[in-house]
Amino acid sequence: MNRLILAINAFWTTLKGENISPEAVAEPTSEPLPEPDVDTSAEQNEFDSGAVYTLVLLQREGRLIDFLQEAIEGYSDDQIGAATRRIHQDCKKIFDENFQVTPIVSEPEGAPITIDGAYDPSSIKLTGKVADSPPYKGILRHKGWKISKPRFPARTGKVNPGIIQSAEVEIL
Repeated sequence: MNRLILAINAFWTTLKGENISPEAVAEPTSEPLPEPDVDTSAEQNEFDSGAVYTLVLLQREGRLIDFLQEAIEGYSDDQIGAATRRIHQDCKKIFDENFQVTPIVSEPEGAPITIDGAYDPSSIKLTGKVADSPPYKGILRHKGWKISKPRFPARTGKVNPGIIQSAEVEIL
């Protein structure tokens, strides 16, 4: 279950445009370098709209928000596992249809790696005992993810961009 929560947190961190760091999956061994400044220009409105629409799609096809809002303490691990398998399958389908995600670094995690001075700090986060100058030699803890422009289906009709899923009322 911890891995599912970690995966969901990693997804939302990436969706918000933040880097996923090794600290997210392990105890930090030292203070990380400061995060690079994030541009909050006019693209932010487009990003916000895309982020909400991603939730719309994940809820519509995979009922992800219903699952995340459910109090699961009373369910057995087998029950959660069975539900999670279907949610994962449906959400992965939406993810694969709408996003092209590729690793930032192609080497396998755990492999030794050398980073030269021309690296992009928004793509590669250095942690641990960082030397004053490159090249930096270390172990790849997470290969990172980058995304191309999302390919969302067109929204039709009058749409409130803040509504993820409308309430449903059955009239008797």
